Amino acid sequence: MVGKLEKEVRRRQTDAAEIQKQKRHVLRGLQKACNISLLGQDCRAFCPEMTITKMISQHGKGFVKFLTGYHELAQEVPPGQVYLFPSAWWEDVTNDAENPLSPKARWIYELTTLLRNEFIAAFVSGILLSISSDIAKRSKGMQPVVDFMEITDIYLARAIANTRAGFREKPLIRC
Repeated sequence: MVGKLEKEVRRRQTDAAEIQKQKRHVLRGLQKACNISLLGQDCRAFCPEMTITKMISQHGKGFVKFLTGYHELAQEVPPGQVYLFPSAWWEDVTNDAENPLSPKARWIYELTTLLRNEFIAAFVSGILLSISSDIAKRSKGMQPVVDFMEITDIYLARAIANTRAGFREKPLIRC
């Protein structure tokens, strides 16, 4: 009985440490986004769907779902067009506005939409930079991430492509 209790305590401590790491990455992403954004931390008001709780929900699956959605939708945008990250909340705000928008209101809407997208992009890049920094520093707990990346096909393909790009077209010595 005592052994089971000790295992449960260790598991919960490990889970708590993992949640702290996830929070740290999300906070770094938010900090980067606030530092880069023209409106600073006030720009967070345009992104109520981006909360620490939502991003670390289900052991980080919330962020993975957010990032996957962001990437998939961005790929669908034709080249040369601006990608606008969709949000039910943002749509409600625009639907509640007067229709049609006056030229001044339209300009404000477009500006705030671009500021919102800038904030989201900075947030995503901030988290990814935080994670990659931990991987590069071989921080404790990042080995499973490295192991996962090494067994994926895209990682292998990218590694092979980078290696081949460094090869000379003709060998130095011919037999």
